[in-house]
Amino acid sequence: MKTGEIVASSGESGKVINNFEGYIVTSLNSEKANKTQIGDTVKLRLSNSEEISAEVVYIIEEENTRLITFKITAGLDLLANYRKITFDIIWWRYSGLKVPNTALVSETAKEGSSEEGNKLYFVIRNRAGYTDKIPVKVLKQNSSYSIITNYESTELKEKWGYTDSEIKELKSIVLYDEIMVYPKT
Repeated sequence: MKTGEIVASSGESGKVINNFEGYIVTSLNSEKANKTQIGDTVKLRLSNSEEISAEVVYIIEEENTRLITFKITAGLDLLANYRKITFDIIWWRYSGLKVPNTALVSETAKEGSSEEGNKLYFVIRNRAGYTDKIPVKVLKQNSSYSIITNYESTELKEKWGYTDSEIKELKSIVLYDEIMVYPKT
């Protein structure tokens, strides 16, 4: 067909497919694979560094492994030329500052706050000999490191019970700040 060509109602010249799907099946035995469930979404990083979204649609339990089927609805053109591919699974992604867990100090939330009884984490920053206790949000944590970011002032006020004057006095953590490991509070 050419641009602007008129197609008669009785003569089919093509078919439009708007729900094209592809599936990738892999065998995994990692901790994350054992915890994944049907409906979870992940990113798949292909060997050409492209990342595509995928959804877990089927899981078969096997001896020592799980056979997981991922459904892909976009980026299929990247896979069309291959029968067998290599890819990485990105189970989670957070953006923040990576700090050792030994640099985190925790306190119980203030009485009357919506997070009462939960832990509020801090880092102790040393800048020009002055130390500041900075509240930080822990986005993701493993046995050695945590990914942290600063709280928004509304979060500190609503969740943790800080007043406006307390929030004004708080400092924030930024890249290249020097923080203390095993701080004494």
